[in-house]
Amino acid sequence: MKNKSVLIVGSSNVLFTHSYIETCKDNYNNITYIDTGVNGFKKSNILNNCDVFVVNKNGLKSKILTRIKKYIKLILKKIKLDRSKIIINFLNLNKNNISVCREFENFVVNANPDHIIYLWSTTVRKEKLMIDDCFNKAGLNPISILVVNTYPVNTNCTLSEVNRFKYQDEKYFNSFNKIICTSEIMKKYLIEQIDVKIDKCIVQCDMLHPSFIKTTESVKNNNKEKKIVFLGNTDFSYRTIDDVKSLLLGIANNNIEVWIMESKDSLKINHKNIKLFKPFNYDEMTNGKLSEFVSRFDAAILAYNDLNNARSNISYPTRFAMATLGMIPIFLESSNYFAIEEYSFLRGFIINYDDHEELTSKLCNDKLLESKKNGIISYVDYETLFNHSYKKLFDNLK
Repeated sequence: MKNKSVLIVGSSNVLFTHSYIETCKDNYNNITYIDTGVNGFKKSNILNNCDVFVVNKNGLKSKILTRIKKYIKLILKKIKLDRSKIIINFLNLNKNNISVCREFENFVVNANPDHIIYLWSTTVRKEKLMIDDCFNKAGLNPISILVVNTYPVNTNCTLSEVNRFKYQDEKYFNSFNKIICTSEIMKKYLIEQIDVKIDKCIVQCDMLHPSFIKTTESVKNNNKEKKIVFLGNTDFSYRTIDDVKSLLLGIANNNIEVWIMESKDSLKINHKNIKLFKPFNYDEMTNGKLSEFVSRFDAAILAYNDLNNARSNISYPTRFAMATLGMIPIFLESSNYFAIEEYSFLRGFIINYDDHEELTSKLCNDKLLESKKNGIISYVDYETLFNHSYKKLFDNLK
């Protein structure tokens, strides 16, 4: 693979994009990158030696559009329509408009990659059409690979319900040479519900690159007050599924110190046990500073508000992956995240809970916490597993 080149397509505002670029450095001779993010280019040192094309160069326009979208989400949440299937479907009807500029076409064709890796799922549908058009004109035919990670992205259906976007997603998924599924249950869903061809599917857990891990030496917390960290979105006003404020306050009311990310909404919370931390930039996420920070806590928590659907069942949330960087126990809502619990090394992190009372009880159980910490994969084993699994993945892409 070292004699091959790769073009990576995805948002710089997604941690997995930076992780895949770092992973590709060990497997490809040349890497080029197209940033599809709508909120401006999020640079990290990992991108220093890559040729980069930023699709949304007009930062002001991106900020204005982002602000408009936030206000729309705020209004929809207030009138309790942000999880309506009709609204979600309507908002995603017109996302496939194609506009290929000469500069973009030249960048794609000059990259002339052996492989193209798209991240992630249906969020790069428009870019896939644009790039296919460029290569068709140039008579080039590189191998295309889609990292799914999260699906369905824009519809609130259960595992057993019909996906409204089934037919357009079937055509989209099958346009790739290979599909990287984050779990066996995701592979099963794509094959049985979306009619993705079975020979296209490869199962690969989306582990973050080992270089992102730099934990502190575990120090036993002899204080009665436990500390837990929540790494999710704290813009509680904008999306019902992100509004976990009542859960976090319930934990804090039980004399647990709860650390959450600083935001406009979290700054309004007045509680002695709610503590705020500044958002980490992508250099800090990829150089070990996030990992070091998370490792100081007794545990982390993955939480959404009233989210138990196909997406949560078969996907691999970034906020869970971020929590694994700290090598500490992670509290996970019971009977929901089936994809995560497929992997034995991930089950070592997990403590299941049903409500904040059960979470508090388990967090204050020193014997349980110590046992769980002893069962978490070591850094050396994590690195070995990562290298082995991704070597196998890239071997399958030859």
